[in-house]
Amino acid sequence: MADPDVFTGTGTSGQAWHGDFAELLIDIRPFGWAQGQLLADWIAENIALGKINSAKPLHIIGHSAGGFVSEICADLLGDIVTQITMLDTPLAEYAGETDTLTFKLVSRNDTNAVLSISNIVMEVSSDPDGDGLDTDAETALGTDPLNHDSDGDGISDGDEVNTTHTNPFEPDSNGDGMNDGQEQRCGTNPTNAADRLEIVETAGDPVQGFTLKWKSVAGKQYSVNRSTNLLSGNYITMADDVPSSAPTNSFTDGTATNGRGFYWIRLEE
Repeated sequence: MADPDVFTGTGTSGQAWHGDFAELLIDIRPFGWAQGQLLADWIAENIALGKINSAKPLHIIGHSAGGFVSEICADLLGDIVTQITMLDTPLAEYAGETDTLTFKLVSRNDTNAVLSISNIVMEVSSDPDGDGLDTDAETALGTDPLNHDSDGDGISDGDEVNTTHTNPFEPDSNGDGMNDGQEQRCGTNPTNAADRLEIVETAGDPVQGFTLKWKSVAGKQYSVNRSTNLLSGNYITMADDVPSSAPTNSFTDGTATNGRGFYWIRLEE
């Protein structure tokens, strides 16, 4: 090998060694989210095999439109690699380039610099954010083809369009104060403003205490919380893991006094 100090190579088979080198730089272009995930899996596998030293710096450069290639690698490898440097550069400058995966090993003057790549298959994806809508469909809709959840409500754009029939541009499609993802977890209907997790009835009794009733959904569990001051946010859990008795649940707080109290029903997940 002519230059063992800085070796750049491209290939599809063999093995990669990082044990004798000061750092490993991975330059992946111009692939997207799925390839970042695939690359992270490959790196983790080679660390497990002892071919890549996780105690040495790992630099990942991802050339993508959304800046998430190196980010997904860092997220997946953060618990096993000592030092990860992420850098993303715009995809536009690499327009027209395909099927290029480059690794660079910076050695400690060791003459046995070895690099090749094994069992990595790169595929061009029509759905780079993996939300079930291809780029053409997202462009027509106006959603972000590089963000699986354009409105950040916890439901992917594809599910909003094809399953829940909610608005992928509006976190709270029915305007009831709960975002669509929260309603999905609660089991309520994110397209019906009248269907939400809420306290619907209260009653005070000087002997029995204070009773509250809330809408509930079969199969869910709830906790009942109380505070004397809305500003403090210091709630006391009065009961947890309360099973649903749909369509409503009730709870009586026998410790309630004549003082002020605020109650919060929380879905247990």
